[in-house]
Amino acid sequence: MSKVSVLRYVAIAALLVTGGYAFGEAYGTFECMGVVADLPGGYTVGDISEVRVFIDDAGVWKRQQDAVRVGFEDYYASSVFGLEPDTSYDFKVEFYDNVPALVDTQYLTGVTRAETGIPTPLAEVYVSTAGSDGGAG
Repeated sequence: MSKVSVLRYVAIAALLVTGGYAFGEAYGTFECMGVVADLPGGYTVGDISEVRVFIDDAGVWKRQQDAVRVGFEDYYASSVFGLEPDTSYDFKVEFYDNVPALVDTQYLTGVTRAETGIPTPLAEVYVSTAGSDGGAG
């Protein structure tokens, strides 16, 4: 199994099955999201000329960078940047054939990771900057 294939299955992911054929996922870091979409059923990579990625921005689909084929695999990937931590995002992935005509649309949802916080210490210790100043600690 390739490194990319392993990443696909261990990533924090939101999954979607479209028409029983295609599989897609969106997985987030703090401020960006990876979007991966499988080749639609009944099509070969030679049939697909363009894979567009959109993000839902308050009900308006805004185009992001297009997805590209990953190596010799039958899926496409893109990254979306400038997102907010700990936030859910909806994506639309459109596949176009060589005409180009829209042949498939996949909808995905992913969540960026929450910001990490500094944990509360178990205890606080006073350290004198002068060596010994009579403080507790």
